[in-house]
Amino acid sequence: MEICKTDTVRLLRLLKEAALIIEDNCRGIRSLDKARQLRQMAKKIQRKKIIQNDRVMNKIKTYVITLSITFPKSHVKAGRKTFFKEAIINGIDGDHEKYEYQHFKIHTVRHNYKLWKKRIDEINAGKAILSIRQWTGKPYYSKQVEIRQLNKVGIQKLRNMDDSFAYGVNDEGNVLPIPLVLLSINDGLELPDFKEWFKGSKPTPDNPMAIIHFTDFKYFE
Repeated sequence: MEICKTDTVRLLRLLKEAALIIEDNCRGIRSLDKARQLRQMAKKIQRKKIIQNDRVMNKIKTYVITLSITFPKSHVKAGRKTFFKEAIINGIDGDHEKYEYQHFKIHTVRHNYKLWKKRIDEINAGKAILSIRQWTGKPYYSKQVEIRQLNKVGIQKLRNMDDSFAYGVNDEGNVLPIPLVLLSINDGLELPDFKEWFKGSKPTPDNPMAIIHFTDFKYFE
């Protein structure tokens, strides 16, 4: 990036110097017209550079969460629709009659709590937005469709999970149980499907997961 910035500055200087040399040494109409064109080119580059710098200074980051349209190959329901998009809209808008699929999805559970905590702090500080999207087909090999943009997001740490409970951390730092059936319903899945989805991919105290909330709801409140 520094090379590009240096080249732009150098180009502007060369254009202005070339125009000055022509004006000092040439008196023909064509020569003076060339000098004018060089100065116009320099002004156009300068304006574009100012606009680009302004965009960079005021640019809002976008962090993306992508959801599967179908259950993954490793799941017993592989290939069947998840209805996550409908469940998220239903959960955020609270319009229970609009969609046939009545499960809500008011959060998602993701690996790498530390990374998501940093991102969500930026979102809540007005420096970024969260874009919730869904794959239209096979993950990473199909287009994404945006479901919703959020500028306020909640996060809670998930330290462990067993057959009946997940163990989260409240605002005071205490580890408290969350009934797994409640966590699964709020995640847009029935309990057996939730267990199957996270089979072999559970949080640990050393590698906690993040519960990323799409609404004001929080556990332990």
